[in-house]
Amino acid sequence: MPTYQSIIKIAAVTGALFLSGGITAHGSATVPALLESISEDGTSSHAMVQVWRRVYEQGHANSPKVVVLTTFGFAYAAWGANNQQISTRTPILLYSAAALLVVGVVPYTLIFMENSNRKLLKRAAEAKHYSSSSASSEECPEILIDQESNEGLLRRWRALTLTRALLPMTAGVLGLLAITHYE
Repeated sequence: MPTYQSIIKIAAVTGALFLSGGITAHGSATVPALLESISEDGTSSHAMVQVWRRVYEQGHANSPKVVVLTTFGFAYAAWGANNQQISTRTPILLYSAAALLVVGVVPYTLIFMENSNRKLLKRAAEAKHYSSSSASSEECPEILIDQESNEGLLRRWRALTLTRALLPMTAGVLGLLAITHYE
């Protein structure tokens, strides 16, 4: 019968892999679909950035909760491994590294993705304004017409997102390694 500590470890591994999968889906499924909508369906660039904003907001609303719970799960596993009388410190190091990798999503996002996020969010806000006032004679802002730049920003965001997904994926693998080899 599994103990509560085992359940927490399994939940932490599952959370890390779930987070990685969600991040990967945003980059590998959503972005290509948006780009194909432009090239094949004639979707406007300003509609594309508005849809991207919705995807971003969903991730922004849900991912932090998974990051926090998963980080605490791995930290608890490291603490529990430290309290056990085992001959090696390897499980402590694996669980600690996993916790740091999962929470590393936050500084990675702030350091490497903030600029792209900010630009895309700004363009989405301007696109929303343009869409709501399109019945007037107001001209489309230059930034919305620049479809190539919007697509470039989205491709950059995709690459950064897929790289970011490696952090929780690696954490999940380290957690699995600790469970399977040191439990």
